Amino acid sequence: MRTFLFTILLALASGAMAQNDIFALVVGNWRNGPVLLSPVLESNEAETDVMLVEPLRKEHASMREAKDVDVLRFSTYEMAEEHRQSLIAKYGRRGITVVELHAATDERNGSDH
Repeated sequence: MRTFLFTILLALASGAMAQNDIFALVVGNWRNGPVLLSPVLESNEAETDVMLVEPLRKEHASMREAKDVDVLRFSTYEMAEEHRQSLIAKYGRRGITVVELHAATDERNGSDH
């Protein structure tokens, strides 16, 4: 019994330690446009792509219909915002429209970024 409890506690502790804060961008229709670009989302390593995309799909009809949805993850807010701005510029040079989505109304809106 002691071994079982130790194994459970070890599994829970390692799972909790692996949840570092990260920042993410959701990009939809990135192949052909119009490109849908989320704001920088505060997240953690445990959140899956589906968990990041679902709130945006619920709030934005265009994201529900999007093809080629990708989630990009970054270690700092600044890196994520810099990449977001470079994507806007890159697609602008190619003549592809970029639609900047606002944050979905969920717990991530409490961020001070």
